[in-house]
Amino acid sequence: MPTRPPTTNTRPRSAALALAALAALAGLGTVAGCASDPPPTPAASIVLPTNPTSEPTPSDATPPVSATEPPTATRSSTPASGLSPIPPAARQRTARGAEAFVRYYIAESNRTMTHPRLGVMKPLEMPGCRACGNLERIVHALVERKVHYAANPTQIASMGEATEDPGTGDFVMSLLLQRPEVSVVHFDGRLYKTAPPASGLVAYRTRWRESGWALVEFTKIQ
Repeated sequence: MPTRPPTTNTRPRSAALALAALAALAGLGTVAGCASDPPPTPAASIVLPTNPTSEPTPSDATPPVSATEPPTATRSSTPASGLSPIPPAARQRTARGAEAFVRYYIAESNRTMTHPRLGVMKPLEMPGCRACGNLERIVHALVERKVHYAANPTQIASMGEATEDPGTGDFVMSLLLQRPEVSVVHFDGRLYKTAPPASGLVAYRTRWRESGWALVEFTKIQ
């Protein structure tokens, strides 16, 4: 694994978490096309079902980049309709840019839970992302039932440093995600269900493409 240059960032680093994140995602390329394989436990996903073959319900809602390459921004900060503007930090082709993009992705996934709309997240995702498909199924369930989360269901408790995968050039990072107890309500305010607290350590893999960062996959480590 390439050694990244020294940084003044004071956030604690964990080589063990970086290796665990890589290990959790390493086999995805060989199994992503197999419908019979169990999906990765999702994470933005603390709010997603782990079995996409069962009906999801809101209550279940649980090109290579060198470390030394100078930052480059995407052509536009304006994403597809329905998404918030991409922050400048998340448009940089650097490890820090990948981290900022994941924070942006989770923030937007929260918006799809509190204001459900189908297809909003697709411009931020690579084709074949199975956990992303699980997220869309949850949003579909919310839309069908005309309910929504009363508050953001996913919170970032901590975030490990993004590490470049030397085999693909993707950047991988681990996040501790938490979900507080949160209500799922009808649009008139009536309670539908209450989602219990949950937490999990989740690996996120990002890839740079011409239009900027995209999410390759995310899966639960523990």
